Amino acid sequence: MQQAESTHDDKNQQAGKVKRLLSFIAWRIFRPLAIIFLRHNVPYKTAATWLKQAYVDVAMNNPEFNISGKKQTKSRVAVITGLTRVEVDRILKLKDPLKGTEQQWHRATRVLSGWASDPEFLDEDDKPRTIPIKGEHSFATLVERYSGGTTLNSVLDEAIKSGAVEKCGDNCVRLVRQDLFGKADKRLLSELEVIGITAGDLLNTIEYDTRPGQEDIWLLRLIIQRDVPEHLLPPLKQMVHDETTEFLHGLDKKLTRALKDGMSEDLENTGRIKRMGLGAYYYQDNDDWSQS
Repeated sequence: MQQAESTHDDKNQQAGKVKRLLSFIAWRIFRPLAIIFLRHNVPYKTAATWLKQAYVDVAMNNPEFNISGKKQTKSRVAVITGLTRVEVDRILKLKDPLKGTEQQWHRATRVLSGWASDPEFLDEDDKPRTIPIKGEHSFATLVERYSGGTTLNSVLDEAIKSGAVEKCGDNCVRLVRQDLFGKADKRLLSELEVIGITAGDLLNTIEYDTRPGQEDIWLLRLIIQRDVPEHLLPPLKQMVHDETTEFLHGLDKKLTRALKDGMSEDLENTGRIKRMGLGAYYYQDNDDWSQS
């Protein structure tokens, strides 16, 4: 009896350690994501919706989470994800989950949209009027009507910061554009695409290597230099940049030649076309605002 209790305690301690490590992983992954999302005015509710859609997609379509010999069901997806069956069914009915995401980008956006569409705030040409910040038919009225409980100053500060609203007096504002984002330039779109590709590929490699019973391990290497004097960081960072760039360019040329030499002229017999490669990234403690 005592041995059984001891085994039970050991399992609880082990489960506690795993939970703490998973919370550490979540913190390290979610924190930079939160920075990127907040930088582009994505609120928590939208990010949570994306995560919910990913949970349902993985639970439904990844064989690892199926009961052997049985087809995955919505009820089981609900059980292992913690979502309701109704919510699972709703998400699965979306043809493209990302396009079907509820437009909850930002409460301030709803205020600006109301300003541009509510007849109370439009002129004779159906264009948004310049309005007072407080008072009757004011920005405060819009916030109360459309923001869902957010304070006036928080919405106004965000709208002005983004350039969507301009002050034209002590108690006067005008609408510059209807959304907080404006037109994304090519550089921004390219940067966001790089984030999605590199972060996704790194996490995919980690997930693949840590599958139960996995023997065909993909390459994942990390070098760490500790106790680096701060004044040496710039030249060492440049060294990492130069060495890695030279190596990757050389490897890319070798892969291109090998691919060309091994490519069959009859593409129909080559099977599926896949993507492969190698990524590398520089890192250091980012403590300019908070230690990670």
